[in-house]
Amino acid sequence: MQRLLLIGAYRDNEVNSTHPLMRKLDAVRKAGAFVQEISLAPLAREDLGRLIADTLSCAPRRAAPLARLVHEKTGGNPFFALQFISALAEEGLLRFDHDAARWRWKLDRLHAKGYTTMSWTLWSES
Repeated sequence: MQRLLLIGAYRDNEVNSTHPLMRKLDAVRKAGAFVQEISLAPLAREDLGRLIADTLSCAPRRAAPLARLVHEKTGGNPFFALQFISALAEEGLLRFDHDAARWRWKLDRLHAKGYTTMSWTLWSES
């Protein structure tokens, strides 16, 4: 075999230099293979705003206050942001108004939602 493409993902805060994955990557590098790592940072509020606007099929300007709140609650983590949006919809805090053909939410009710970045971190680790 001449070429092999492997794509993997891991959380860098869960893997240290003695982890088997890191040892294997070092061995692959020492064998002369090209290894490229791409670190993904949390989404900026503006990027999260575009994601939410696309998800809810609305103008970014309309989604901006919701995006600020979601960014505050999730720290910009895209996985947590989508989980948070899904949880809001499941709980009826974010709902589709069929008569108006658009999504609706009340920011004051969403602010009261008890999720924080810490609770998402704890949730993801369980």
